[in-house]
Amino acid sequence: VKMVTLSCELVQSKSTHQQHQSSVSYPITLEGLPIPVKVEIAQDESEARAVAEEVATFLNVPMKYFSAGQEIIRQASELNQSVRQSMAAQGRTARAIPKPPGAECTHTQLGTTHKIHIPAPGFQPGHYLLMMIGGLAGLGPALFLLPKLFAENASLAPLLFLLLALGFSLTMIAVAVYSAQGTTDVEVSPTRMVVKTSVFFYRRIEELEASKIEELRVDGPVMEGSDGEVSRGSRSILARGDRKELTFGWWLDEDELKWLLSICELALSS
Repeated sequence: VKMVTLSCELVQSKSTHQQHQSSVSYPITLEGLPIPVKVEIAQDESEARAVAEEVATFLNVPMKYFSAGQEIIRQASELNQSVRQSMAAQGRTARAIPKPPGAECTHTQLGTTHKIHIPAPGFQPGHYLLMMIGGLAGLGPALFLLPKLFAENASLAPLLFLLLALGFSLTMIAVAVYSAQGTTDVEVSPTRMVVKTSVFFYRRIEELEASKIEELRVDGPVMEGSDGEVSRGSRSILARGDRKELTFGWWLDEDELKWLLSICELALSS
């Protein structure tokens, strides 16, 4: 066996009513044999990743998987190492690079704790498009179904469908507002990483212990604009452990993401 590969597959199946249903599976494949062998097919990505790492570690072979369309290969010796341990093994010294001109974020340091504030991106063309789709998804059915609700012998079916359409519409609009107006505060220290997202009165807090962060990088597909620069919104900072991952900074440009990455590496390796 030369490599353990974790992949993602869309599986089509038929229900008892002969209707096609789709589900996502994460097969683990042993590569390098005359015929590749699938050793396990899991429905949960975190579970599949943990099993794949155990198999690769046991066989002492690299593990390959894909993240945001990018192929990632990690050696067996790296799979159970934290970012700090991996940097020490590679002889790397973390250094924060200079803040790029025009950076949107602010950074403060108190001892070994680094705090990053990422302001709300504001409404971008994608947000307006999402809100327009959400509005049309609710307005169209409403105009079509409202007359039917007041007709004689009206059934509950139009009302239920209208409520479903309005629920979808409001969800789309809420997602657009959330992503446009949400501010993010990141706190990184040698012991943990905490990501807080705030939108109006709503706050979401996610945390990952530093000892469990095995991957830290700028992640996402490289999408270049007409000027040759990497487009905003295609990449973000990824901190991943076996069972959990944190992402932030999706709307920042590439230089600013690299600056934030260097700060996170410095904090985690202190």
